[in-house]
Amino acid sequence: MPNTHTTTNPAPTTTTSPEKPTGRRVPLARYATSLEKPTGRRVPLARYATSLEQRVLVAQRVDGDVRVTDEPATGQGRRYLVESELESKAALDALISDYIAKSQKLDYPAMHGWF
Repeated sequence: MPNTHTTTNPAPTTTTSPEKPTGRRVPLARYATSLEKPTGRRVPLARYATSLEQRVLVAQRVDGDVRVTDEPATGQGRRYLVESELESKAALDALISDYIAKSQKLDYPAMHGWF
């Protein structure tokens, strides 16, 4: 794709405004194009309860990788990144099962960091 463009009127003019062609080569505008992969929709995977609140494990594809977060069911409160790169559906299923079991045993989100 060329980076310059020749204006249509080769006759010189005294002013150089975008409305009046000058016949000179002018740089074309460069527009940023996103080469990043789009962010996917959020998918609730599972719910669990602690003595204080209901929580939800949510998956979302970000930059091509599946990320799993632990969030309050109300949407208000602390969110934790549980996993940022999963290799397979089997790994996701194992993560959900183990994470919920551990969180219920601890009675707080396993990613909280008190263990």
